[in-house]
Amino acid sequence: MKIYVAGPITGVEGYRQNFEKACEYLVDEGYEVASPTWFDAQGEMLQWGWNEYMRATIQMMLNCDGVALLDGWEKSKGAQVEVDLANKIGIPVHDLTDWTYQGEG
Repeated sequence: MKIYVAGPITGVEGYRQNFEKACEYLVDEGYEVASPTWFDAQGEMLQWGWNEYMRATIQMMLNCDGVALLDGWEKSKGAQVEVDLANKIGIPVHDLTDWTYQGEG
C-alpha cells in the first residue's frame, strides 16, 4: 500500500525535514511512500509555478492508496486541494499517526 504525504510547504522553515520524518514513519509502518518534496529535491519546483507543481503532485497522489496529513495541512492551499480531491474520489485521508499498517505480514 502506497501513501502520499500532504502538508504545508510554502513559507514553512524545515518543511523538507517534516516530510522526510513522515516518510520514515510510514516506511517503518510498512508502507511505500510518495512525497511532493521529491520534485523540490530534484530542483524542478524552482522552475515551475504553483499550478504546474500542483498538477505534478496531484498525479503523484492519484497513484497512491491513501493520504497522510502533516500538522498544519489546513493552512496549506495545496494540501487543501489534495485533501478535497482525495475525499471526493474515495482515497482514504488520515492524520499521519493514524496510518498504522493493517496489512498482511
